Amino acid sequence: MIIYDIMEFSDFFMAISIDCPPPPMGYPDNEHGDLIMNNIRFSGFRRGLLYAVSAVVLAQSSVFAASFTFLGPTPYLSAADSPFAAYLGGPDFFLEDFEDGQLNSLGIYQRLHPYTHGIVRGPGSDTNSVDSDDGIIDGEGLLGHSLASNFYWTDLVDPPTIKSYLRFSFDDSLLGFLPNSFGFVWTSGAPNSRISIDLKDGDFNTVAIRVFEPLEVNSPSDSFDDRFFGVYSSGPIVHVEIIATYRGNPEPVPMEIDHVQYGLIVPEPTSIALIAVGMVLGLSRRSNRFIYPSR
Repeated sequence: MIIYDIMEFSDFFMAISIDCPPPPMGYPDNEHGDLIMNNIRFSGFRRGLLYAVSAVVLAQSSVFAASFTFLGPTPYLSAADSPFAAYLGGPDFFLEDFEDGQLNSLGIYQRLHPYTHGIVRGPGSDTNSVDSDDGIIDGEGLLGHSLASNFYWTDLVDPPTIKSYLRFSFDDSLLGFLPNSFGFVWTSGAPNSRISIDLKDGDFNTVAIRVFEPLEVNSPSDSFDDRFFGVYSSGPIVHVEIIATYRGNPEPVPMEIDHVQYGLIVPEPTSIALIAVGMVLGLSRRSNRFIYPSR
């Protein structure tokens, strides 16, 4: 038998499902069969304690309900510089370095949209890969691979404002989950580019966006200017759009990125939440926990 104890707080209801012993022989069930409400009660102390503990659990979960932590920009020469370095190579975390000439890591893809679809660049004078991808950290990324934007949007103002886009989507049927962490390395672009990370839901509505301060570029081929950007979310990430915006230069300059990384990080529950859960489990033990009113 399951008893649903309904607890009313200031602006919501919470239902706790608890296993309890059957009622005494001959004690009548209500019209819903095994579901009995209001006929069984906790002792006053245990009920009050259960409400208090449940409120703590709710508070803990609400803190993480819709939180986003944006990361960067930070210097990046190799995967060891990633804030996600401890997770890279694990079963639930991936790094795409484009070194095979393709975007083909598990569960990530780009829709064939003319505005947001990028082009993989191979070794050459126009390529700006992460420095370590050629096996040597020497301040250059010409011998590696990168992903470059392919479309430019110009606002006809004075000075002109130019935007370029790259968008990534995730396939939970391949991953077995949707990632809650995402990052990339900005390797080249126009001087004073302002980078934005725009997180979108399944309907491509923005759920969170962060616009970072403009980036200084000493040399387009200088890998010491490379910067990591990322985000950690308490919920799933469905689509990510990266936007580079700059002003003044009428000639479009593509945005280049590398080391796209994504995956699932499971946060450790706080000690308060663990204690609260333990107390709730303790309250749900069968022995001497329920008092049946007299008939």
